[in-house]
Amino acid sequence: MSISHFYIEFTGDDRLRIEPKMINNQLKSFRIKYQAAKKTDKVNYSVEGFEPFFEYEWLTIVKYDNLKGESIKDFMRPTPVTFSPHGLHVKESWGMIDNMQFLNNVMIDMKYWVETRTKYDLVMGNISDQQKEVGNNNMLRTVKLVNFLFNFSSIESVNAFNNIYTGQTLIPIPLPEEDDWTLEQNSIAANRIEKRAIKGDPDILVYGAFRALSYQRSGEEIAV
Repeated sequence: MSISHFYIEFTGDDRLRIEPKMINNQLKSFRIKYQAAKKTDKVNYSVEGFEPFFEYEWLTIVKYDNLKGESIKDFMRPTPVTFSPHGLHVKESWGMIDNMQFLNNVMIDMKYWVETRTKYDLVMGNISDQQKEVGNNNMLRTVKLVNFLFNFSSIESVNAFNNIYTGQTLIPIPLPEEDDWTLEQNSIAANRIEKRAIKGDPDILVYGAFRALSYQRSGEEIAV
């Protein structure tokens, strides 16, 4: 269990960065970030086999952690540089709770990801009804997948967690014939040119009773 972080994307432009802090194969604490993608003006011409594509940057909107014992929600909001180059931080304490309660609180808070996006930036909150529906459908699966992966009392969960590599992206997908529309939308997002160019082609992986799209590599070594 040496993984330092992995991602769960619940729309093509929204993800959780999950950083479990392990000591002697025991989960000690978490840092979790809700991040949203923003298209930049930078065009990448250098990936052989792919047409030029716009690059994205991932902006951290909320950071959750219990690294020092107390569980903290740290909401970030950009401000003019004249105020602060690091933006405005609004912190909320959830007190001294255990790791699984902390994880549960994060997942409950993430049910309001659209509202959180809007509070961060009105422009970023201007997303389509389709993206909202896909995100909400995937968030239901994300909650179940996260709870499964961190149920270290289950050998199946431990084996699944150990098969995740650092920097890996998981996109929870429905079971066969469960929700063909969401599956199609997830596939479209996973196959976007800027994702395939830096991460490779997506494959379907199985983690216990769950399925996810993922990639051959993280792409972080060449991503901006």
